[in-house]
Amino acid sequence: MKDIIFGIFSILKESMAGNLIFPMYLVSLVYLFFAKPEKRRIIIGPSVLLMLVIFAPHLYQYVYLKVFKYAYWRAFWLIPAVPVIACAAVSLLTDLPKKWMKAAASAALAVIICIGGTNAYSAYMTDHFTRAANAYKIPQAVVDVDNALLAMDSRPYVVMHPDLFCYSRVYSSNIMQMYGRDAYSFISHNIDDEAKSVFDQMSSGNPDYAYVADIMRKRGYSYLVIRQDEEPADGVMEACGFSFRQAADGYLIYALAG
Repeated sequence: MKDIIFGIFSILKESMAGNLIFPMYLVSLVYLFFAKPEKRRIIIGPSVLLMLVIFAPHLYQYVYLKVFKYAYWRAFWLIPAVPVIACAAVSLLTDLPKKWMKAAASAALAVIICIGGTNAYSAYMTDHFTRAANAYKIPQAVVDVDNALLAMDSRPYVVMHPDLFCYSRVYSSNIMQMYGRDAYSFISHNIDDEAKSVFDQMSSGNPDYAYVADIMRKRGYSYLVIRQDEEPADGVMEACGFSFRQAADGYLIYALAG
């Protein structure tokens, strides 16, 4: 049980990314409980009940890990941290008797919220966030590769490099991919064995392109996208039945002979 509780706490701590939102939420609940008894039924009770459900060790162990798998932290989005903090702040400012007190408290709260937050572009968050490169908020390479594919075929069936496929599904629904986010096995819909084997090959750093080509022919896929810096030796792709079509932003697009 201790390990389970520690695991929940670790995930919560990581999801908060070093900011003070959750501690401020707990402080706000305590303040509202004592200063605003009328809020206990509509805010305090539901908030506490929700936390008991989300952080319940047995539910985490026997339900959440099986249903959510890696995405348990998304349950934290249900916690009404921001509305509760806002309610506590407004209640506090309303109760202060003098204007200068309200102004000082407002400034103090603003500073606490700003300092207690986490800059999405700080060094702490560089593994999670990058600045948007285009209006689609996806890597520009995805846009360039997908546009090249759509210029070749209005509905291309593609085996995509693992760097691209999660973003590609956001850019266009006309690009048909053999595998998607289900390849990572963190959602309940599991990928079939053949598609998973192709994904594993493409993620290996040294794919067996002859095997990939066989599965592609079997399933009716016509295009393969690989990284340019992972291009195999001369003649390998051609020997497997691929013909080079186009380079796009650091990636190579190949077509597969029927």
